[in-house]
Amino acid sequence: MSLNTIDKILVELNNTWYVSFDLALIISQWISPHFMINLNNIINKNLQDKKENELNNKNLKKQKRQIFPNDCVYIITNEYNENKRTYIIGKAMSLTDRLSNYNKALEHKVIYYKKCQNIEMANLVESKILEKLEKYKEIPNRDRFILPPGENILFFIDAVDEIFNNIQKINSNKNININV
Repeated sequence: MSLNTIDKILVELNNTWYVSFDLALIISQWISPHFMINLNNIINKNLQDKKENELNNKNLKKQKRQIFPNDCVYIITNEYNENKRTYIIGKAMSLTDRLSNYNKALEHKVIYYKKCQNIEMANLVESKILEKLEKYKEIPNRDRFILPPGENILFFIDAVDEIFNNIQKINSNKNININV
């Protein structure tokens, strides 16, 4: 038996030696079949408790899904990007579903959103926001924006509100729905 195999079977922790479950069962067979059965039950109980704890921890991490209205423009970020002052600005037919897609890698949070009359209005508002904030893009072809030095998140929120309100005024003055 190699030293690596022994290392996997025997472990020393604080001057106490521990054996793997497999080795413990083999040794217990030599002591007594009754002892082996009791040890096997203890090991199975420990493994079951460990699985239950892992499952409980996984369930505790799940958060209740927040529901957002449809046809929105939004500003979202995650903890990592927020520390870099980077935000994602976009539109979604279903912000709730969009957030679920983003949250597969990292937990994102909605910083701000505006409900539009319909998806066509959301498309128009988004395209105007992207034009206005073009020079703050993190990289081309991505809708991630970096806050300019000395500005806070209100800089992006105000841009969204300004464009949204202007388009809403134009729409109400014409008394028509925006269809692109």
